[in-house]
Amino acid sequence: AAEVFKMEGKLRQEVAELEAEASWLREPNGRFEWGQTAMMDRNSKLRRQVARTRQEVTWIHRTAAAENHGGAGVLLKGLGVPSDADHGRTLFVAMCAGTSYFDSFCGPFLASFERAYDAAALKHRVVIFTASVDPRMLQAAKSRFAPWVDFEPLPEEAGQDFAVADDNMVCEFEEGKITVCNAVANSVTGRQNKVVRNNVMLPLHIAAYLRRGKATGFCYVVIIDSDTLFVRPLGAFLPDCTAESGWQVDWEVGITVYDPDFHVPWAGDPAEAGRTSGGFSRINAGVVLIRLAQPELALSFLHRWAQATSWLQSGGEEGLEEGKPWPDEAKRVWQDWGQTLLREFKGPNQ
Repeated sequence: AAEVFKMEGKLRQEVAELEAEASWLREPNGRFEWGQTAMMDRNSKLRRQVARTRQEVTWIHRTAAAENHGGAGVLLKGLGVPSDADHGRTLFVAMCAGTSYFDSFCGPFLASFERAYDAAALKHRVVIFTASVDPRMLQAAKSRFAPWVDFEPLPEEAGQDFAVADDNMVCEFEEGKITVCNAVANSVTGRQNKVVRNNVMLPLHIAAYLRRGKATGFCYVVIIDSDTLFVRPLGAFLPDCTAESGWQVDWEVGITVYDPDFHVPWAGDPAEAGRTSGGFSRINAGVVLIRLAQPELALSFLHRWAQATSWLQSGGEEGLEEGKPWPDEAKRVWQDWGQTLLREFKGPNQ
């Protein structure tokens, strides 16, 4: 414990030193703007030091865990199995793109899964598709959450859009401390590119992962937003599918929706969050459950999901089927309704 506190103290000191180094960027009026190069250099240095220190802390924790649990080397809070975590074997899939996003959301996402599932995490697998993440931070996460996490790098061209989201920021100081930072225009555009690419390409990357035989022995795939946290396991929805029990569900795909009983902290009335301005019910799709009873059917769904998203975004101009004829009458539906639906629902997954 003393070593852990020492490492964490070192981390805080390094962050403070980096803040001091950035003081020359301040303007007399209390505002400053980091250009792309300066911001990336500063962030890169900060992330490397943070990742290195966290990796050191990780190995301290893992060594202690190995000693306490017969050399297992797996850091789980109690090595117990919650009753609703020992459900049908499941692939949980998410995407984390960009170093800042990975640090802010992906780490807590994985830690919450470990807390909710405890030793049952070893039965399942969490697959994270990554792009533009600092290698040191990624390696620290691999070490920390092994062996139940699998990081899958996205193609190089995918990282080009994602990297933009960490670029120019305009920040304000008060009493020598940063009070607020806002993204400038090109950073916002980068995030929009990231969302569009995610909506179209993630289902295709998941399908490719399944085609490589990575789902052998699994009952379900759960596609989940990586900016969420696990509060409890999903056993109520994912019963066992082994030969002894057989399939106990009759659905192929399950999608989260807003309904009249779904209350959220940011809205006083469920309808405020769950309905569009035109009064339509919002689907959301923050969590999608896919049964693997018929793998080809699951692959077909993922492909059609990507197709429909592409048609919405492009007004029917992109069909994901190079060389395949695209009749004008089929295009017209997406041309007539695509932008209307996107304006109403804010995004294709809504």
